[in-house]
Amino acid sequence: MELSYQEKVTLIKLKNLRKAKFEDLVKETGLDQVAVMRAVLWLQSKGLARLHEKQKKIVRLTEAGKRYAEIGLPERRALKLLAERGKITLNDLKEVLSDDELKPIVGILRREGWATVRKENGELVLEITERGKMSLNESRPIDRVLKILAERGEVEAKEIEGLIPLNE
Repeated sequence: MELSYQEKVTLIKLKNLRKAKFEDLVKETGLDQVAVMRAVLWLQSKGLARLHEKQKKIVRLTEAGKRYAEIGLPERRALKLLAERGKITLNDLKEVLSDDELKPIVGILRREGWATVRKENGELVLEITERGKMSLNESRPIDRVLKILAERGEVEAKEIEGLIPLNE
């Protein structure tokens, strides 16, 4: 059976390694990725090697995600302002939130138990709760995931699936 130089090098390294990740095989052979892939495919077609493919789901931040990693999630920024002042109006939140971020914030702060909401002089007033004060120093799963993604750029989905539910 006739083998090319790349096939011979790849086969010898595979024999020594027995099983190898593609990246490791490229490193060991000293060949470029295309040459190694071509060699492995030819070796497989000749019955001398077997290629196992494994798909990975990768998670990375969008532009909005990168922005929030930098300036903080809207609910965190709102909570910080609330903690500084004790109570605020919806208008006060415009100092730290965009109009799009402002719309769902009251519901989020209430759902998390971070603020109570009431009407005072015709305006919505938010007041920080004890839970809100305690949450200032606590990290939620979404906060941890955002930090991980900001630090590492991209992460395999299985690494963070235990922290937050991932949608396709």
